[in-house]
Parts: sequence; C-alpha cells; structure tokens
Amino acid sequence: MNELNGLEDQLQEISENNNQIKAISSVLNDSWEGISSINKRDATGHLTHYEVDRTLERTATLFFMLTTLIKDTEEKNSKVLDDITKIRSGLANQEGD
Repeated sequence: MNELNGLEDQLQEISENNNQIKAISSVLNDSWEGISSINKRDATGHLTHYEVDRTLERTATLFFMLTTLIKDTEEKNSKVLDDITKIRSGLANQEGD
C-alpha cells in the first residue's frame, strides 16, 4: 500500500509539471502573437531594440523552463513505470507462492 501512495505522489507531481508546461507553452504562444501584432502595427515592420531584447530574454527563459520541466517529467514518468513494474512483479510473485 505504501508503494501505491508513493505512485500517487509521483503522478501528482507529473500532473503539476504538465500543467506548468501547458502554462509556459501558452505564454510562449501569446508572446509570439504579441510580436506579430507589434509588427503589424509598426509601419516600418520592425520592433524596437528594447522590444527585441526583452522578447528574446523572456523567450529564452521560458524555453529553458520548458525544457527543464519536460526533462523532469520524463524522469518522473520513467520512475513511475519502473515502480509499477516492480509492484506488478511483486504481485506476480505473491500469486505464485
């Protein structure tokens, strides 16, 4: 039973990571739409130096956060699968006894 509680906790962490991934992806999408909007409004079709730097900085930070979350989620998924395999093996051994 303790093993199942551990799995529940791990699955909750994975769910939280997935929600954060969705939120960051949404912000990146909004940022892209914002850049497009600025370009459409600007008669020259260019962003100011500040806008470019700010957008680049924000986008780089978000992509770093996104890749970190994805890596963490992949590791947690792998651990959950390993734990499930161990539990199933333990149950199979108990049935065989």
